[in-house]
Amino acid sequence: MLYCKAVGGAVHDDEAKMRRESTSTVSLELKDYPVFLRVGWTAEERVYPQEVLVSLQLSYVATLSDDLASEDITTVLDYAQLIGEVDNYSAQLGLDIRAHGYNHVRLLETYGYGLLCHLQVVFTQIHHLKVVLEKPALRSGLCKGGAVRVALVAAGSEPVAKS
Repeated sequence: MLYCKAVGGAVHDDEAKMRRESTSTVSLELKDYPVFLRVGWTAEERVYPQEVLVSLQLSYVATLSDDLASEDITTVLDYAQLIGEVDNYSAQLGLDIRAHGYNHVRLLETYGYGLLCHLQVVFTQIHHLKVVLEKPALRSGLCKGGAVRVALVAAGSEPVAKS
């Protein structure tokens, strides 16, 4: 159990003795982060890059403390690095598919599985990872189709509790 104290004021010796450090499971969710991909089964769908919303649900173990003076980003998963890796994977995928003579990915599942694997390699502390992709409905007149939502969970992952 963590000891919590109000922020502000002087820290007294008796308060410092009560500070605790604990290993805790942290659940983190990134919601609706936009990436742009040429994605779709039909050529009409792939004419223009489409916005795909990436959501991630993950959990990992971190050692946390209530000592504000010793906060350290290296003890938690860095959100900026997580978002950066989503961007890096998306950009690298674009380079890889062009190298094979393509300029698109046909299935959201292909992109999602690659992203899932990439994040597991980069962030080894993650013990549960779920990738959810949402492709909004195409603009009227471009192609017929509805919004699509795809979810992929890393094999062997324990589910993250829904809050």
